Amino acid sequence: MSGRLAAVVVANLRMLLRNKGALFFSLALPILFMVIFGLIFANAGNQKLDVGLAGSGPLAVALEHTNALAVHRLPLAAAEQKVKDGRYPGSIVVKGRAATLYYSNTYAAQAAMLRGVVQGVADGVNLAATHQPALVAVDARSVDSSELRYIDFLVPGLLAMALSQSAVFGVAGTLVSWRERGIFRRLKVTPLPIAEFSVARVISHLLLALVQAAILLAVGWAFFGVHLGIDITALVPLVVAGALCFIAIGFLVGAVSRTQDAAAAIGNVITLPMVFLAGVFFPLTTAPGWLREVAKFLPLTYLANGLRDVAIRGHAIGSTLTDLAVLLGVTVAIGLISLRFFRWEAAV
Repeated sequence: MSGRLAAVVVANLRMLLRNKGALFFSLALPILFMVIFGLIFANAGNQKLDVGLAGSGPLAVALEHTNALAVHRLPLAAAEQKVKDGRYPGSIVVKGRAATLYYSNTYAAQAAMLRGVVQGVADGVNLAATHQPALVAVDARSVDSSELRYIDFLVPGLLAMALSQSAVFGVAGTLVSWRERGIFRRLKVTPLPIAEFSVARVISHLLLALVQAAILLAVGWAFFGVHLGIDITALVPLVVAGALCFIAIGFLVGAVSRTQDAAAAIGNVITLPMVFLAGVFFPLTTAPGWLREVAKFLPLTYLANGLRDVAIRGHAIGSTLTDLAVLLGVTVAIGLISLRFFRWEAAV
């Protein structure tokens, strides 16, 4: 990097750091989401299901000793009413060999898990009573680390969101502002080539992206114990490719926008749906089929998935080649479209 280009990169970094709105979208907003969701779901995988239990018998004894349930003893008359009142997601009434499970559909997820746990315990009691061994023994093993939690899924998604929003809004807003203020017109009469200035601007955004990645992953590790298995040689190319992709989208937004308000509106229309449709906050495995198909056309999907593979699952760069190819392909396509619509002067 030449001395002049380095000086322009430093100047661009200073301008980015002075932009409080860009810093908010780059770091403060993702950290805020991390804190909120981290506090809500930090111990979700270790929590037992609260359940009311009335009656006695072998099943009642087995339910009291299962590690999946936090059993609260109730009188028979109160078992059903406690569920109706919302005190518990479910209650079990045991009368000898018969049992009734009362559950509320307002706790859909808990009710489904509760039905599975109670049925499993009942099957175990029946097996013990008949003294007949099971025909098939199932050994269930997770393909992920047993310590992985929701927050481990969330943090790489938030990093992908931060990279996309800071690039789109930072680039688009700056382009429109400089066009309106005539800065591009003045740059054209200076010794600094516009191409060199543009390269310096992109480099400054890429450096910001790498800083974002380091800070957000460090915050997740330090405050929420996110399990990192990072391969730097895989993480850096993915962060750079993702940043380049959304820098190109930011250039396109800045190219077609006449005012900063329009740039902000178009940027929100592009980025906000992607945040919710690309699986940033929640996995798409349980989403409708049509939504999973839509997600395949969103570059944020590939950035978020790639970051999870690299930062959490410890995959090497070979596992991210598809993600990298999609991100770089979108970068080239959007970049060419941006050049077609870009204007140096504000429209009269």
